[in-house]
Amino acid sequence: MLNLIKDTYNGKSSFVDTMIFFGIFGVSFFIILLFSLSNQYSYFLVTHKPLIYILVGFIMTYTIFLTLSLYRSSKKDKKLSLLAIAIEVTILALLTSYFVKTVYNPNNIFESSILSLNSKLPAMIDSDTRFEKVSIEKGNICYHYTVINQSSKNINKDLFTLITADKIQRVSPLDKMILNLSKKKRVISYIFKDKDANLITKVDIKGTSNNR
Repeated sequence: MLNLIKDTYNGKSSFVDTMIFFGIFGVSFFIILLFSLSNQYSYFLVTHKPLIYILVGFIMTYTIFLTLSLYRSSKKDKKLSLLAIAIEVTILALLTSYFVKTVYNPNNIFESSILSLNSKLPAMIDSDTRFEKVSIEKGNICYHYTVINQSSKNINKDLFTLITADKIQRVSPLDKMILNLSKKKRVISYIFKDKDANLITKVDIKGTSNNR
């Protein structure tokens, strides 16, 4: 493999082979990789910025490698080589720009900040309730709690919901402020489950109408 890379870089491979293996296949790999990372792992990348710099640096290195390889392998038709280079570089540049903008999208940064709370969870908030985790589900923020000493069969769910909603209303101004920091309309859901992971109740807090 190293010999193939070396020969390609030095122009010993044919233009067609270089274009197929390092042009078409290589760029296709980056398209799949960057789209996957930006859509599924953007919140992780925001909190691990060195990975973004490494990835972008690798793409720049690959672009230089591809540019020199195509130019050197095109011994007969330099115009064809320059056209191929222009197309490949443009695609990689646009893809990298899209990737960076997507990762640093305000919504992704907001979600990353919310999910960073998980570093301190799970944690007991009183003798009966454990705050398990925070998740983002369909754009909404979900706080997951467990009532560790109770079974849903022995709980009056209506009364529990009423008491829980009253407690949540006391902190709702803070929750609404968090929602207003977002660039999209969201809901905060407080999800309570019993010791056996059965749902007891879910209480929602909505943001103000100026969320977009």
